[in-house]
Amino acid sequence: MLTSLMMVVLAAPPPALPLTTDDRLRLERGEVVVRSWKSKRGFPRGLARVLIEAPPERVFRIIDNCNRYRYNMKLVSHSKQLSRKGPVVVCEVVVDLPFPFGSLRSVTKGIHQVGPPMWGRKWSLVSGDYQVNQGAWELTRYRGDIKRTLVTYRTHIEPDMSLPDFVVAGSQKRSLPMMLKGLRDLVVRNRKP
Repeated sequence: MLTSLMMVVLAAPPPALPLTTDDRLRLERGEVVVRSWKSKRGFPRGLARVLIEAPPERVFRIIDNCNRYRYNMKLVSHSKQLSRKGPVVVCEVVVDLPFPFGSLRSVTKGIHQVGPPMWGRKWSLVSGDYQVNQGAWELTRYRGDIKRTLVTYRTHIEPDMSLPDFVVAGSQKRSLPMMLKGLRDLVVRNRKP
């Protein structure tokens, strides 16, 4: 029992931080709000938020389909759903790193939640090129508006290879906003009249 509890605690993604007044103003101006901090081993943990002018159900269709991550998520070069049993979805994803570092492969097990009040995916590492790969997508109605989605993305990754600090920090600093802006653009582009 204690071991199971410890595994759940260790597999938990970084905490969601409360929205500040400044965060809300930035989100409503169309910005991506990013926070990061270092884990005990020195790798950054990240939290990013964006406001999307679409219902959470529409945004969740993109998060729910890992077969299309290679088309819908920046830096993902390969993605495949390996299994789906109820809310448990196992996905394989390959992320490209800057030259000359190659790519990182992971198989993650995600628990998908279909709201309301929250839609999302919380995942943890099954196998791959990481010591740690865990996180969550959380989609909620922004201030109760059924046509607006607050997207919160939380991640904690520790690659199983040596990477210079500037690559790890710079990659997350650029990739989190790029990924969330890409998601927002995709939802807006696919909006049905």
